[in-house]
Amino acid sequence: MSVTPQGKSVQALYREYREGKFFVNRKYQRKLVWSTEEKQRLIDSILNGYPIPLILLAENTDPSHRGSYEIIDGIQRFNAIFTFIENGFDYDERYFDVDQFTTAKQLSNEGVFSPVIDNPKLNPKECANILDYQMAITIYPTTDENKITDVFGRINSGGRTLSAQEQRQAGVVSDFSKLVRTVSSELRGDVSKEILLLTDMPEISVDSEKQPHGYGIQAEQTPWCRQGILSVKQLRESEDEQFIADIAASVLMNEPVPASKELFDKYYNDGSSEEIEIEKRLAAYGVERLSSEIKSTFAVLIDIIESQSSERNHLRSIVRPGSRYPIRAPFFAIFMAFFNLIVAKRKSPDQPENILGALDRLDSKLTKGTHYETTENRKTNINLTKGLIQDYFVDKVPRFWAMAHL
Repeated sequence: MSVTPQGKSVQALYREYREGKFFVNRKYQRKLVWSTEEKQRLIDSILNGYPIPLILLAENTDPSHRGSYEIIDGIQRFNAIFTFIENGFDYDERYFDVDQFTTAKQLSNEGVFSPVIDNPKLNPKECANILDYQMAITIYPTTDENKITDVFGRINSGGRTLSAQEQRQAGVVSDFSKLVRTVSSELRGDVSKEILLLTDMPEISVDSEKQPHGYGIQAEQTPWCRQGILSVKQLRESEDEQFIADIAASVLMNEPVPASKELFDKYYNDGSSEEIEIEKRLAAYGVERLSSEIKSTFAVLIDIIESQSSERNHLRSIVRPGSRYPIRAPFFAIFMAFFNLIVAKRKSPDQPENILGALDRLDSKLTKGTHYETTENRKTNINLTKGLIQDYFVDKVPRFWAMAHL
């Protein structure tokens, strides 16, 4: 089959974008992650006539969706260009002049997006240079998901712009990776479907108060950042997914796994003994069961923290007072202790204030690793944490707790 690159103008691609021709498969694609500076550099390259990497699309050969494409590689570039046309950010303190592009002007008049009115604009020649710029597009004519994910994984195997977890997820559609992805999405507050339009990608991408991009998930409002478990940067780099992978693997292996990058890589390495074992254990345990248990434990833990007074409803200020650094290791110990008590021991928290009191300055009591946390260190920390809080759990759900969580 032919996969010869072809040139396509930005204005033609923008029309297809707004006609709903471009789709994203979240089974392997990451969120929108480019900073404003990265987007501006791309616009600078286009204005200077520099070549940019090609866009790789998979053609949808289904007769009912003829003419639509799944983006295999290029969502960050597409989003940057189309967002710039719609005045989502400036270049050299100037915005694209929507009046220079009939399609964009019509859409803005219809209220599809709101252009910037009073700020300086690019001149007509600059706008024309962007619209006429020929992007290299390669269209891969297949709907075979296995082939598409394989191609995506190969393209991103170098991972120079991907975080460690994004590299693992690239091109991997195992049951374990799907569990991690879906649970993480729900905990972030993103419950969109797996296949969505490129126009909808901003709604499921992570934004921040300090560097707003107009994305739908506000990092500081997620439990991960609100409680100081992860930083905004870590959340944007999908480290929440690595955390869920860590928890899920530890549950499935019946002991806390070593927190090493190498081991996590192996869980996503198709055909490795570790990947085969984790998939086998997940099948036996049950995907829905594990998903439900992780989410319910997380919800109970966050509810306990946030039900208290403002002085004691921020976990980092409790377990590591005065620190501004994320509390990943302490939170792992706390979560696994809660998981053991709630799921394995079938207990319920009865005295939230005392539980948080018992966690006071927990970080200073934990055993620390050098390169990474070993299984033995993590066992010690989980058992210590469980010992501190277990007296405040009861065998039967108290009536006030049950009523509060109906």
